[in-house]
Amino acid sequence: MTFEALISDLTQPLAGQYPRPWMTGSRNPESANVFIVGANQAKHFPVSAVSHVRHMDALINRNGESCRGVYDELHPKPSLTRPNIDDFVIRLGAAGVTNILETNVVCYSTGMSECLRRMEHQPGATHGSRIFRSLVTTIRPRIVVLHGSGTCERFEKEFQLKIARPPASEQDGMTLPPFDESLSWGKYAASTC
Repeated sequence: MTFEALISDLTQPLAGQYPRPWMTGSRNPESANVFIVGANQAKHFPVSAVSHVRHMDALINRNGESCRGVYDELHPKPSLTRPNIDDFVIRLGAAGVTNILETNVVCYSTGMSECLRRMEHQPGATHGSRIFRSLVTTIRPRIVVLHGSGTCERFEKEFQLKIARPPASEQDGMTLPPFDESLSWGKYAASTC
C-alpha cells in the first residue's frame, strides 16, 4: 500500500469529522524528519464542510489546497496552541529545519484533550492513536518534539518508553533516559512538557 493510500484509508470520516494526521507545508509529508507532537488537535475538519478528496489534497498541499488553508477557512479564530506552534516552526525554519510534520499523539479533534476520555470520543481516540502510530512507524522521524499537557504521558504509554523532561531550572540540565536501541526511528524524544 502506498503512503497516500494508507493516509486516505486512515482519514475516512469518523464522528462527523475527518481525522487530521498533520499540518505541514511540505508536498511530501512522508519525507518529514522532525515531528512536533501535541496531545490532540482542538479544531476539526467537519465532513459537512470538506470532502475527503479536498481533505487529501490539503494534506498533500496540492491542487491549490493546503491543510493550513482549510484550517484558516474553517476556523478564522485559531486554537490557543496554534500561534505557539507557528512561532516554533518559523524559528526552526530560520535555523534551516524545514522538513516538519506537526501532528498529535491522537489524530482526532476534541475541544480539549481531556474530552478524549468521554465515551463518545473513545472510538476517535483509539483510531487517532492508530493514525499516529502509523505515521511514526512509516515515516520514522529523526527528531520528535513533544509539547502540551499530557502529551508526554500519552507518548510514553503509546510507545512503552520514558521521555526526558525539561529541568526544573537551567542549572539542572536535562537528564536523558538510557538510549533504547529498539527505537530505530529515532534516538530520543525531547519534551517541552
